[in-house]
Amino acid sequence: MNKRLNAFKSFLYFNRFERKGILGLLTLLVLVMWIRLDLVHRLTISYEPVDISMVQALLDSTQQAEPEEITPPESRLFAFDPNTASREQLLELGFPEKLANTMLNYRKKGGQFRKKADLQRIYGMQPELYERIAAYVAIAPPTVLATAKPAAFTDPPVPTAIDPNKA
Repeated sequence: MNKRLNAFKSFLYFNRFERKGILGLLTLLVLVMWIRLDLVHRLTISYEPVDISMVQALLDSTQQAEPEEITPPESRLFAFDPNTASREQLLELGFPEKLANTMLNYRKKGGQFRKKADLQRIYGMQPELYERIAAYVAIAPPTVLATAKPAAFTDPPVPTAIDPNKA
């Protein structure tokens, strides 16, 4: 019996360093539990009855209001080249301001419209707007720059041998 008791004591024996660690962990555990319980106590939500009449009045007022129809600004259609059209011209054609800016940025970064269908690739171009303006798109043919013929290739001159003793 005494052997078992000694074995049990030696199993539960901790040196000084281990005892300090256990004490620190227990302190930390108690502190975390206390903070958690304190926060739960502070954050408990008290439910108070809500005055539903105010919410109902707000709902009724929103249902009774008729939505206003948004009318697009008046636009005038005319022939234009999307590669050269200014912002004002695009707005006059009925382009939304954001789409006009997108087209100008596309051109500023080197983009070109080579055919009418290229307009559909612009982010924000709505199919209805494209169908309305497609008949008025007049893209100028690309200008071909006159290029000079490259110079004929000639063989480099053959270097002459120089004798360093005679020079």
